[in-house]
Amino acid sequence: MLILKDHMNLLTDLSKGPFKLDRVSIPQTLVNRRLFELNLMGLIEKKGKEIVLTDAGKKIAGIVEKLRSKNFELETSYWVGPEVIEMIRVVEKTGVMPDEWKSYLEQRGFVSEGKLNELAYELLEAYEKSLSKTKLIVNYEIAELLSSISPGPREIGELLRVRDSLGLSKESVNLLVISKLITFSPPESGEFVYQLTPAGRVLKSIIGKIVTVNSIVVDEHIIELLEKTVLSEEEKDELRMRELFDEDFTEVAKNLLKAFKLIKEEPKVPIPYYVMKDEVKMLKTVSQIQKKWEENEDVDNIPTMERISDKFFEEIKEENKSYGSFLIY
Repeated sequence: MLILKDHMNLLTDLSKGPFKLDRVSIPQTLVNRRLFELNLMGLIEKKGKEIVLTDAGKKIAGIVEKLRSKNFELETSYWVGPEVIEMIRVVEKTGVMPDEWKSYLEQRGFVSEGKLNELAYELLEAYEKSLSKTKLIVNYEIAELLSSISPGPREIGELLRVRDSLGLSKESVNLLVISKLITFSPPESGEFVYQLTPAGRVLKSIIGKIVTVNSIVVDEHIIELLEKTVLSEEEKDELRMRELFDEDFTEVAKNLLKAFKLIKEEPKVPIPYYVMKDEVKMLKTVSQIQKKWEENEDVDNIPTMERISDKFFEEIKEENKSYGSFLIY
C-alpha cells in the first residue's frame, strides 16, 4: 500500500459520492494516474459506469476524515507506505515502539500520547480488506526496474539511482510498492532500506521473458482464467492478448499466478535494519572473552563489563579507524 496526499484527497472526494471530474481536489493532470493507482490497491472500483470506494477505500477515507476533523496537517506528500504498515504490526505484537518510529508514526497521525491510536488499528484493518481486491501490474517501467535492481536488502538511495540512470519516471517505484513487489524497512537513523518481496523475486526471475509492449494487469478475473483446466476460445484469446497463453499456459502465466497469490499473503520478509560496525565489534569482543572464560574459568578471565570495555577500546585504538554503518539482514 502506498498512499500519497493526492490519494487522500481523491478518497475524500469519492466519499462524497460517485466520481466527478469537476469536483476533484487534485490537479486534473494527475487524476487518471491516481485513480489507476487507487484501483490497483483495491481502494476503488467501477460499478457500471461509476467509480466508487471499496470497503477498504471507505475505511481509509474515514481515517482521513477523522484526521482532518482534528486539524491534522500532513507535512509531506507521502502518508502511508509498507514501512508504516510494518511498524504498526510490530508495535501491536510487541508493545515496543522506538522513539524514531514513534515520531514517524505521529507525523502521520497514528500515534497519540506516545501510543498507537485507533486510527493505526483502522489502517491495518483497511489494509487487510484491500488484499482481496489488490491487482498486479507489469509494464515496461516495472520490467526495466526489476531486471536492473538488486533484490536487496539495499539502501533506497541505490534504488533511486538505478531508476534515474534508466530514465524511468518517479512513478515506477510507486508501482512496485503498490503491486507489493517491493517493501521498505522502518527508518533507522533517518535511513531506509528496500528489498523485493517474495512476489517481486518471482517476477524478477522471469521478467526477461515478458514482452512489455503493453501493460499486463492481473486481477481476480485473470487469475480465475489461469486456474481453469478448460478454457473457451474466447478466454484463450483474452490470455493471448496478455502473452499468458499459447498452446498452453506460458511460463510467464504460471509465475504471474504464483506472484499474485504471494501478494495476497501476509508478508514474511524479515525487516532489514542497520547496526553500527562498532556494535558488531563489541559483539565479537564479548564472544572472545566469553570463549576465553569457557576454556579457563580463572578469576582473571571473568567476562566483566570492565574487562569487555577495556578489550573493546583497546582493539578500536589499535585499528585506529572510524566506523560507519552497514547492513545486516
